Amino acid sequence: MAFRYVSSMVLATAFMGSANSDELCVKAVPGGEPILDVEVEQPYRIVRHPRQFPGLNGLLVHAFNRQQLLLFDGTSLSPVDADYPHIWGRADGTGLKQANDGWFYGLGAKPRQIFKLAPNGSNWLPITETENYKYAHFDSGSGELHLTLGAKRATIKGGQLNETVPFPFEEKNRLLSIRTFSSASTRLAVTVPLDVKRNRQLARELWAQRNFGDWQKIKVPEDVIVPEKVNSTEADVDGEMIRLFSAPPANSIFLSLKSSSPEFVGSAPVAKWQQHGSSGKWLGWTPSVLAEKSTRLGAIREVIEPPKLLLIEDQSIDAVRIDAVQPKETGSNQRFSFFTYIHEDLTFGRTLIRAKDGFVSFDGSSFYEETTLRSERIGELARIQNLGGRILLQSRSGLFELNGDLSVSKIASFPIDQPWPHEVKLGYMPESDVYIASDRSSGKLHWSNDLVAFNTLSDAARIDQIAAVLPTPEAALLIGDVSADVKVPQFAS
Repeated sequence: MAFRYVSSMVLATAFMGSANSDELCVKAVPGGEPILDVEVEQPYRIVRHPRQFPGLNGLLVHAFNRQQLLLFDGTSLSPVDADYPHIWGRADGTGLKQANDGWFYGLGAKPRQIFKLAPNGSNWLPITETENYKYAHFDSGSGELHLTLGAKRATIKGGQLNETVPFPFEEKNRLLSIRTFSSASTRLAVTVPLDVKRNRQLARELWAQRNFGDWQKIKVPEDVIVPEKVNSTEADVDGEMIRLFSAPPANSIFLSLKSSSPEFVGSAPVAKWQQHGSSGKWLGWTPSVLAEKSTRLGAIREVIEPPKLLLIEDQSIDAVRIDAVQPKETGSNQRFSFFTYIHEDLTFGRTLIRAKDGFVSFDGSSFYEETTLRSERIGELARIQNLGGRILLQSRSGLFELNGDLSVSKIASFPIDQPWPHEVKLGYMPESDVYIASDRSSGKLHWSNDLVAFNTLSDAARIDQIAAVLPTPEAALLIGDVSADVKVPQFAS
């Protein structure tokens, strides 16, 4: 069985030292060879979760089965030996916090220590006093990192650590998250009582501080689930209200600022929320309502109520159900039988909502069933991507471009007849203005400058998948098998 290596596609100048920018080169990437048996069969496991990471010049990827991080610099893959970032420190980004003053903080877990990166810096430095910290809570509003260091408390701001005193509510509660809303002169904190061992989700409490005064516990109805991570919850703030649009399973919570201390004035059903930018209104799909049903093969979870689309007006606390828009069914009557997604505003002032027969658009005041975006026209479950400033829809039925008037144009010259999204991956190299497409079923790589004329890589290389594109130095990280460097023209002839 032939090995599958990690390859790259770059401008020839990046590899060959040539000034000919009309030429591309595909070559094997040193350090991309499979080491484990599972990587021979599934080489994508070498380059999982590619992302750019502050302080590192290149793409950080996760060699998943090795529990190792690698850095792609445009030519090769090499292990990341620094203490931070590291896989146990959540190098996927959940342990990375960026303050509003430009400082970055890394919540290290192995070693268990806080790391810092100065604005425009290139070296992560450990904060030695934080070794073996117990808890770390980042305030995304103030840029402060609140730490529990044994029996002590400390705060890091501007890269400096200062010892502080516990919050007054910490005597009987454990802090879960904290967030400052500067425009409302308010801080919110979510806690859970120390003596609660079960149903901790329903036991969460919400605290508020106005104008650096005393902390007050907000009275929230018992059946309302307070969000655990208020620091990352979507929020809408004006002079009279803070609206927290939480992700499932928490409720969205609305607080009035008209009195000296914030007051609970309402909540919205559990839903996945997305704001329509220009109108300030919020759209959300509720989860399916499930019930357990006994069968001769055992218990199954059955959908008894499909998702519902909700609309909340700007500065309102009332959720209105939009019955005219029904969710897209995706298969059997089981837990994941509906595909609900709301695409944020593209470039046309409208939000696209995936619905029963295709897409419905919302312009801030009305919903429109887009006949050009029906499934019978663009295919089932078309994937929307913004590549090089062009909005593309990809499905088994073909590759389409979404125009400013929400009409669609099929890219008839696209060389793959049925570009299933799970088989065909698209990418864009901005500096060279090249669109690329990999086809796992055939092992072909195609590219184009204008999405009209396409080139196809010769049989000298088999490319299964585009893993990621590194903007600078520009290179596309590919998964496949290439026995020797392959030079190809950038422009289709």
